[in-house]
Amino acid sequence: MEANLRSTPNYALNAVAGLWVIWLARNEMVWNGNAWPLSKLLKDINELVKLWTDTYVNSDSHRSPRPSCSTHILHRQPRSILRCNVDAALKGEDVGYGAVICAHTGQFVAARSGKLSCAPIPYLAETMAVKEALSWLKSRSIREVIIETDCQAFCISYNSGLLDLSYVGLVVKQCQSIARDVGNVQVRHVRKSGNHVAHALARATVSLSVLGVWDDHPPSCIAHLI
Repeated sequence: MEANLRSTPNYALNAVAGLWVIWLARNEMVWNGNAWPLSKLLKDINELVKLWTDTYVNSDSHRSPRPSCSTHILHRQPRSILRCNVDAALKGEDVGYGAVICAHTGQFVAARSGKLSCAPIPYLAETMAVKEALSWLKSRSIREVIIETDCQAFCISYNSGLLDLSYVGLVVKQCQSIARDVGNVQVRHVRKSGNHVAHALARATVSLSVLGVWDDHPPSCIAHLI
């Protein structure tokens, strides 16, 4: 499918990007009463075309990772592999995320929380949260990790490798690219009850402005949950 995109004429990409930006502008006008100037529409269209081109056409690696959510494959992983639970939280226009790394024994390793610069849309927020978590894991030189999230839509999109030209699809593609740089990354869906620590940290981020990185000792807002 990506080969089809690489052969798509520029005018077609511009047309699709134009329709997408017009739809966003329409929503902004309807829901917030803000009219975007023509200069912003043209700028957003050009930036979206460039992002699509850089992500799907000019990228050196077009092959998506083939992680699996199947339990029998996960059970064959080394017992020392780390687990990183990720979640996002929304409060009004504020969007925050929490990521908590634990050993296979459940012992706390590290945590990070922060604000996300994105629209307060649940699926987008969850995807951006995973992207931030992966970038953090990469900076820590972690080579093997299981990402756990309660966003099933993200897990399906990430693991399917299907072409998705929506904005969220682009972020998923960026997650896959970062994961390749990390090394052995698997993404699996867990119930909200199994992601409660990351959820509590994300909620504290948007409610109490609990921001930062914690090593060895968890922040007080989740210490009782670990």
